[in-house]
This record gives sequence, C-alpha cells and structure tokens, in this order.
Amino acid sequence: CIYGTDANDRMARTSKMNMIMHGDGHGGVHHWNGFLNINGIFDGRFNIILTNPPFGAHVEPSALVELPDLEDRTWQEEKRRYAREYGNQYRDAVAYVEAAKGKPIASLFELPKRAENGAVTRKLGKIKTELLFIERCLNLLAPAGRLGIVLPEGVFNNPSLASVREFVEDRAWLRAVISLPQDTFMSTGASVKASILFLQKFTAREQAKFDRLKAAARAETEAKYQPEIDRETARMSAAINAAKTAADKEARKAAEKELAAFQRAIAEKIATESRALLKQRFDY
Repeated sequence: CIYGTDANDRMARTSKMNMIMHGDGHGGVHHWNGFLNINGIFDGRFNIILTNPPFGAHVEPSALVELPDLEDRTWQEEKRRYAREYGNQYRDAVAYVEAAKGKPIASLFELPKRAENGAVTRKLGKIKTELLFIERCLNLLAPAGRLGIVLPEGVFNNPSLASVREFVEDRAWLRAVISLPQDTFMSTGASVKASILFLQKFTAREQAKFDRLKAAARAETEAKYQPEIDRETARMSAAINAAKTAADKEARKAAEKELAAFQRAIAEKIATESRALLKQRFDY
C-alpha cells in the first residue's frame, strides 16, 4: 500500500530494504525524479501523501525531463505490466511524461508560469523546489485525499508568495499548520524554520462549486469598478492622444506611465476584493 520515490539512490535502496523488513514488499519504492510519474506513482492516485521535500534549491527552466530509451525492452515491459494493473489512468499518465521528454520539468506545472501577482504568463521562470512539490503533491492526490508536507516558514508568510498560497486555497481545504521548533532539523545541518502543512484536496463537487463562486466573485467585482476603469482610461487616453498631436514626448510618456500605473493598481484592487468576496461565500 506504500509508495515512494527519491532522487537519491542510497535513500531509495534504504527505503526498499526497510519495506522488505516490515513485510510490505518493495515494489512501490523507486529511485526516480519525484516530479515525474513512474509505474504506480501518477496523478490522482493517492489518498494520503506525507513528504519532506528539499528546501532552498530551484528548478531552473534548463532542468529537462530525462527518461530511459522509450524503446527499451524493460521500459516497455513495465508499461504493459502497470497498464494491466491500473488501466487508462496509468496509460495517460505515462504518455504525458513520455511526450515531455527533453522539455523543461517546470513546463509540466502551473506555478512556474505565474507572475508575482498570480497572473498566468507564457514565460517559464525558475521556481523553488518546495513550491513545485506542493503542486506535484496536489496533482498526485485523489479527490478528498490528504497531504502532510514540511515547508519553510516563508511559504506561509512571505508576501511575494501570496499567489502560491492562493493556488493552494483554490484546490484544497487548509486543515492545520503545525509550527516546528527552530532546531528540528539542526542535526542534519538545516537551520530553516519550518512548519507542517496539512491539506485535504477538494472533491469534484467542491471544486466545481469553488470555481463557480470564484468566477462570480470576479465578475461582480469587475462590474463594480468598470465605470471607474472606463472613465480613467478615457481621460488618460485623451491625454496621450493630445500629447501625440502636440508632439510632446515627455507629456505622452507621463500619461502612458500614469495609465499603466492605474491599470496595475485597479487590477490589484479587483483581485484583492474578489478574493475577499469569495472567502465570504465559500466556507474555508
């Protein structure tokens, strides 16, 4: 019943031996990149996940999906074996990974494509390893599945990571946060203050309700500010056109800067207020 994966060969071998000694077999433990599906470890599969991901490192856009030769006999035999056991869900999972061979690992996830304000962007940036593991674990969970994950304190209170916290809130119930003492991992040479986050993934019905309320809250907030947006945009656009007509470059640049600042401010205000409205309507 227990599955696990570790990029460190020694840790994977130790875990396998530990499982054998406790009479549970070792077929679910793999020496493998934890971000990639393998055999019985794939999206939507698990009821409970417990993990302590590595802290401090980054997943760069240059980190690529590495797989064995896809025509290798062992790879093909394992695919047939697990396809018989898990069916189409496994086939889809392994096909997704095979199609990504040679592409950036980060391209398999949503968080690296998000700007600091939470907006989705096409640019693929680097991302902290522990943040990517949050998304990975949420993907691995079945609906209503539970997650316990050790994370550095900054994930919970750093203003620049607000979009990560919203990403989690959009997909799961926050069940508990347990703050750990500063010296919890001191014996391993790590002095980072950490906490354990416990989540429970939304069921399909809860996710549908959340998405519906989120869209409604966003639309209502945008409608509230639309008159102000139209009025200010028209005023500043007129100033820009007047400056262009007068060939006044400085005035045009100032007006364009003012318009861009207004657009950023109003977008942030709409995001904040729609989020607050959503929290009122969806019982977290």
